[in-house]
Amino acid sequence: MEAGYTPNIVQDATSWATVAHLVAAGLGVTIAPASISAVVPASVGVLPLTGTEATTEVQILRRRQDDRITSTGFEAAGQAS
Repeated sequence: MEAGYTPNIVQDATSWATVAHLVAAGLGVTIAPASISAVVPASVGVLPLTGTEATTEVQILRRRQDDRITSTGFEAAGQAS
C-alpha cells in the first residue's frame, strides 16, 4: 500500500460501533470517519489522520418524490459542496 504496509485483516464489521468495540477489545486498529470519535469507548484513543491526501466520498440517499424538508434540505446541502 502507499505507506509501505499491507494490513492483515482478520476481523470485519458492518457498523462503526462494532468496529470501535473491536478496537477497544485489542483486536486491531482502524481508519474511521471523525464522527466516530463521539461514540468510541473510553479505552480507545482517537488520533487525526495527517500526512495524506486521502479523501472519502459521502452520498445522500432519499426516496424519489420525497418533498419533506428533511430530504430536500440534505439534497440542497449535498449540491452546495
